[in-house]
Amino acid sequence: MSWTDDRLDDFRDRVDQRFDRVDQRFDRVDQRIDRVEQKVDDLRGEMHAEFRAMHRTMLGGFITLFATMLGVMATIVTQV
Repeated sequence: MSWTDDRLDDFRDRVDQRFDRVDQRFDRVDQRIDRVEQKVDDLRGEMHAEFRAMHRTMLGGFITLFATMLGVMATIVTQV
């Protein structure tokens, strides 16, 4: 079967339309990826804040535990 110039032009136009649709879909995918990246960045910031709060809590607990141990040891030493 031979292809006429008109048929080749039609074929080219259809291929161009399909690539235009693919480009649009990639644009939508890019937008979704940008939103996901933003959410990940937001969560990363929240996680850092949570870890800082946990660090402060643990530090306070260790200081309290250490002070209690010193108090118990002082009591034992003074009783001996």
